Amino acid sequence: MIRDVVLSACLAVTSPDPIDLLAPLAPVGLWMPAEWKVTAVRGRRAPRATVHDAREGRFLRFDGDDRAAFFVRPFAVPMAADGSRLTLSWRIPHAPVGADMRDAKTDDSPMRIFVVFETPRRFLSPPRTLFYSSGRNEPPAFSQASARSANLHVLRITESGNDTAWTTISINPGSDYARVWGGSVPCVLAIGVMQDTDATRTSAIADLRQLSWGSRAVTNR
Repeated sequence: MIRDVVLSACLAVTSPDPIDLLAPLAPVGLWMPAEWKVTAVRGRRAPRATVHDAREGRFLRFDGDDRAAFFVRPFAVPMAADGSRLTLSWRIPHAPVGADMRDAKTDDSPMRIFVVFETPRRFLSPPRTLFYSSGRNEPPAFSQASARSANLHVLRITESGNDTAWTTISINPGSDYARVWGGSVPCVLAIGVMQDTDATRTSAIADLRQLSWGSRAVTNR
């Protein structure tokens, strides 16, 4: 679970040079770098995660049917959120049919990039986490607390569909944290990827070729 990555102390540092969270993206085949951890949701199987080679370069593919899991990359040292940016490049070849994040019964997404923050109170569980999600049926600016906890907040950032084009997005999680929860922005403990199709019991395919964290946005590899 997300709470498993929470550390006992927060001595945040800045990252002047972008950190490539997917590196090394090799070899082609099954993917799970040593820095990453995977936890299936509520006993479901985890989606498959595989590295593919294409003309535009290597990318990471998540695919599954009636599956859900957190793929978590904890930071060895918590990172300062103020002024930092998360840059991602993804495409969604296939989205779960009938998914709608406004309803807990259909709350699925082909890909969510999530940011885990240090808890402002010692016993707050789960830790406050932003889920930047690909959706289809929600309004473009959709943003609401998860039905599971007010500490989990879902934001739609792109539309899901049968899309072969890559979309690159630069996000300021610190700014979003302040807007959602207010107060001072704590440090970031981990970044992660999630795919869930267990609510709709359908299937999804999502590709990720870039996931970077740093004090400035970075261009595609």
